[in-house]
Amino acid sequence: MRLTEDTKYICVGKIVNTHGLKGEVKIYPYLNPKEDFDFIESLTISHNADISREYKNTVSDDELKQKGKVVEIERIRYQKNMVLACFAGFNKIEDVEIMKNHLVFALKGEIAEEDGYFYSDIIGFDVIDNNLGKIGAIVDVNQGVAQDIIIVDLGNDKSCMIPSVKEFVKQIDNDNRKIMVELIEGMIE
Repeated sequence: MRLTEDTKYICVGKIVNTHGLKGEVKIYPYLNPKEDFDFIESLTISHNADISREYKNTVSDDELKQKGKVVEIERIRYQKNMVLACFAGFNKIEDVEIMKNHLVFALKGEIAEEDGYFYSDIIGFDVIDNNLGKIGAIVDVNQGVAQDIIIVDLGNDKSCMIPSVKEFVKQIDNDNRKIMVELIEGMIE
């Protein structure tokens, strides 16, 4: 199932580890900017989630309601490219160790969306270069320190990485599920 306008939940990250001994978790954020976590009041942790990135586009709202665990966010802080979160009622490391490698979802309406799309929404979009035409489809977006990187499957077990900056990404067409790019020589080998 692809995320649609009426999808209520969006995958906002993955719990990659615990932090300290007082129940704090380290979340790798799928939001850009990661500070959008400031707007989220609660998360749904999908304990049965396949931890591959593709899972976030196949989970349904019903699955989350039935199998997910809702936790209230008590405190959020940031460390480098990670989000550190404390959940209400989880006060020691033993409480949160079982959460490692699980995806976390938030209500889509709680997240500030300035650019008109979420990274998880563009997974599967066709990538069209101004000169080359269709080059492939988006399979992932990696968040970097300087800029985020769009991973494009070119077919034949090949991929390319496109920095998510206005010099390369010219337009995102949500209706037609495609993004227009202008690549420079050498980006596709």
